[in-house]
Amino acid sequence: MWLTFDWDDVLPSDPKVEEAFGELNSLFGIGNVWYRISSSQTGLHIVIGEGKFIRETSSLSIEPIEFTDEQVMEYRKLFANDKWGLECNGRLLTDEMRRQGGTTWGRIFTVKNGKVSGEWLPC
Repeated sequence: MWLTFDWDDVLPSDPKVEEAFGELNSLFGIGNVWYRISSSQTGLHIVIGEGKFIRETSSLSIEPIEFTDEQVMEYRKLFANDKWGLECNGRLLTDEMRRQGGTTWGRIFTVKNGKVSGEWLPC
């Protein structure tokens, strides 16, 4: 399972986000935390993965790091708690229901309502 976060109504320059990025870098290592602006342009998606340079295309690819389902939910709940209040609680609750029901969960969308998310950038 990939560890992704969906943080609504914040931008990278928000002090709480800057602090959270520092915490994520401490937990997962500098260079393994990536973010993009969501398609609504009012929030962030975060993924934990290794950046790989593809020489043939001179482009960057992110290979998400695998986590157990339990680890994913633990980290997402950490960033939903009172200290951070960043993770989208609606997504967290519905993902828990999907997980218990055996359906796909933990997705973040590149295109939503005809709008496209930004490019992935390192934290």
